[in-house]
Amino acid sequence: MRYDLAKSWPHPVLRPSRGRQGDYVRAEFQVDVEVDRADDATDAQVRAEFVLSADNLRDAIVAGNAANVLLVKCPTTFFRQSFRTQEFKIDHLIEDGQLSGRTEMLGFIVATRKFSLPNGGQWHPDYTAAAFDIEPGDVLAQDSPYYPVVDTAESANIGSIFEHVAVDGLDSGRWRCGLEFERLRLEMSPDDERALLAIREGENAPVGASAAVMNGVYLPALVYALHSADNADGQYAERRWFRALNARLADNNLPELGEGTDRADDAQALLKSPFGRLLASQAFSGTAVQ
Repeated sequence: MRYDLAKSWPHPVLRPSRGRQGDYVRAEFQVDVEVDRADDATDAQVRAEFVLSADNLRDAIVAGNAANVLLVKCPTTFFRQSFRTQEFKIDHLIEDGQLSGRTEMLGFIVATRKFSLPNGGQWHPDYTAAAFDIEPGDVLAQDSPYYPVVDTAESANIGSIFEHVAVDGLDSGRWRCGLEFERLRLEMSPDDERALLAIREGENAPVGASAAVMNGVYLPALVYALHSADNADGQYAERRWFRALNARLADNNLPELGEGTDRADDAQALLKSPFGRLLASQAFSGTAVQ
């Protein structure tokens, strides 16, 4: 089952609609989902509450003619499972490793057997029939999907939120930071990317090169990401780097994303005072700081 706002059924279905022109009036179906995880693991305690104000559908569930269903789909792990209940709550543990990354959770009411669904007075006036014959498996209500991200980003260190990517056509000696990805993407020319990799891996790098890169690339990129996230009104909230940064800010008793005031100072705290390491490396190498 896929969520499609334009899909039509031969019988009334309670679902979100544009301009209050749905099959039901003065009725609501909403599935509130919470996903709780343990630290450093992807096992997920999934809790869903089904909120329903259509009397005929509630009666169908109580009578055993229909059930509340939560469909969980994770493309990364090929996980797909539905949880069905005659109650209005679901509480289920999905074990570690079953979910990874962006996951879709869809709430439905589905017929469990053949029955006659009466007009409870909450259908759109276009439906004039006194009842509809419903077959097993027919969808009777549907809510919009919920998309949690299940991973261990909150326990990741700062270094893991960056990745560097070679981009053909980018001028040598310049880099740019992309925020639209799961990690903060530092884009640079192929030659610069190879040079940076050599420095990171310690291949013939001069003394102090690592500290210079930390201050000249990663520190300003982190300041940029913090400032951008503060002013993005939640645009990047589902990105792995965003959630990892929020967790590290909380660990250091610093303002969370959206609440920052001095992000230059915060970035230095998260990177453990990289300027000091730069000065120390230059003093160790015997290079005078002009």
